[in-house]
Amino acid sequence: MAVGKLGYLGLLSALLLASCWLTPAACAQETPSWLKTLQKQMETMQGQPPLGRPEEPRAGTAASEKAEGSVLLQIKETPQVRLERAWLESSSGKASFDFLREGGAWRRQVPAGPYRLYLEVMGPTVAFIVDQGPLTVHGGQTARSAINLQQVSSTVRIEYPPGALPPGATLHFYMDRFSKNSFAEQELPADGLVVGLPVGPLWLAIRAAAGAILFEDAVTIHAGQQSVCRIERFRDVSRPLPLRLWVRSEANPTPSFSAVLKDAAGTQHQLKPASPGLWQAAVLPGNYQLIIKGRGIKQTENLTMGDNDLPLNLLLVLKERSHLCKESETFRARDYFVRAEKAEKAGRAPDAILFYHAADHCSMTNDAQQAVERLGTMLAVQAEKKGKDYSGPPLYERRADDPLCKTDPLAFCTTRGERIVFKEELGAIDWYLLSGNHGAAAQTMIRVADELPLEAHDQFKNFLEYFAARRNRQAFAAMAEIAARQGRRALEKEEEVFSPGLQGQSRESRNAVINRSVQLLEAANRWLTYAQNRQMKEISRRAESRGTALLEKRELRPADLEHAQTYYTLAAVPDGIIRIRQVAAQQGERAAREGSFRQAADFFRLAGNFAEAEKMTAKAESQNDVEQKSAEQQRSFSRDSEALADELGI
Repeated sequence: MAVGKLGYLGLLSALLLASCWLTPAACAQETPSWLKTLQKQMETMQGQPPLGRPEEPRAGTAASEKAEGSVLLQIKETPQVRLERAWLESSSGKASFDFLREGGAWRRQVPAGPYRLYLEVMGPTVAFIVDQGPLTVHGGQTARSAINLQQVSSTVRIEYPPGALPPGATLHFYMDRFSKNSFAEQELPADGLVVGLPVGPLWLAIRAAAGAILFEDAVTIHAGQQSVCRIERFRDVSRPLPLRLWVRSEANPTPSFSAVLKDAAGTQHQLKPASPGLWQAAVLPGNYQLIIKGRGIKQTENLTMGDNDLPLNLLLVLKERSHLCKESETFRARDYFVRAEKAEKAGRAPDAILFYHAADHCSMTNDAQQAVERLGTMLAVQAEKKGKDYSGPPLYERRADDPLCKTDPLAFCTTRGERIVFKEELGAIDWYLLSGNHGAAAQTMIRVADELPLEAHDQFKNFLEYFAARRNRQAFAAMAEIAARQGRRALEKEEEVFSPGLQGQSRESRNAVINRSVQLLEAANRWLTYAQNRQMKEISRRAESRGTALLEKRELRPADLEHAQTYYTLAAVPDGIIRIRQVAAQQGERAAREGSFRQAADFFRLAGNFAEAEKMTAKAESQNDVEQKSAEQQRSFSRDSEALADELGI
């Protein structure tokens, strides 16, 4: 039978919002549609590789080290049908192996194990893939298979009234009625005979030169015999059909835009307003390109009119990210809306928001959006009362073995039966943003930002980027004032930590003071950067003074120079770094003269003299061996002395 793979499209637009709510401007610039984005998210969450044939494992891998066997295919071709390619795919789908042609046979050596055999067959005008089923390869053995291509392909004769076929018509074959792309396309032969089609059920369509369907029907291809498809009449494609474009706008009930249909010849057909929220045009069946342009609106969609003799209905949703919906998608939106209402009545507000979000994407009204705003605000208020302010993305998680995955086909479940749900620890800001209540979200962000600890500058940065993306100048100015206060507070705290001085303190206490001082200066640097504050010079001046104070100590240790280097780096003082290297070289020579080889090695490393540092390390190890040997001798002498004293009774 022919091979076909179906992708999983069960996630909703809410998860797209959840993954990029923090930078809406960036999301607005993404070119893929929301459906493709969600499909990629689902593939990532499921841990599945991208669609396509896996690579063959390289030599040395676990697969190649197994016992190997071989497969030999004896292929009987015909003058019109030949084998283009053959390959084995492992049962896990992680590896595949192409056969090599050897005269009239095809051979491949592979690791032992279960496989599935696939053939790519080429007819006069048609290429298709055949699934030959499972095949097991045993180590040290050859699996043989004889395949007659006459058993996997056959012919069909298409009969129709003489002179009834319009000029330029083309013949298309699909694996099933709902396949988007045909696997074969050709002109209809004069005798109506099509050779080399895959055995099994297919969907046949004859299209006019403009693209409209003249005839379509199911046809079954039988092995070893000719199938017949009789056409009594072709569909009339000379009668114009209406295209209705329904418009749903959040802000403006009468948006201004232009919509035109452009056919293959380049002729444009203007859509005109018929009633509030409805634009329409009447055109002949065929392939068109719909182009919609307006302020903040740019949509392009390829359409086919007249496939079923019915009007074509589309929905244009004008939001921050405008998009087009097909009629089938609006029907699905109604189903999601019903699920959302049931979840809300059952007290499952987070689940209801997921369903309402999915419904809102292609809903004809704003009811779903208003429900999301209402429920999201309610959950945000509840989170505030519990002291939960902010969680941040990812906002959802997978719940294993959820019973809803077995009872509701529209539940957002992976192929492993894991349901997608919002995390329980979501905060008020998360719910406000998910509900689209950006005003309340902004107020809460400013309040939370003003209460953040000095180390939480990364969270502050997320809030700041959100306001910048939404071009909220007022909130951005308020956040800059908060950042300036936080920066000044970090500088004051650093002064309190460092001002008592380092003299007289233990090495551990001194290191703790210096580490905390550096952390606070770095935090002040981040905060004042967000505030675009002129007090940045104070950070540089103070860091330089701290580094200089460490260099002026009477007894320098390598750790002192390391800390001074950190301060000079923070102050961006290249001369200070050079001075540290000079002092380190001098201290290394002093320590070497005094026999402190371990300390000398550390100093020489700070000076950048790694060759001398290696020499000092070797001397330190040798010195350590001598000291250990001497200590062992002293211990042995003490033991012998004690034993002698015991014998003498002393």
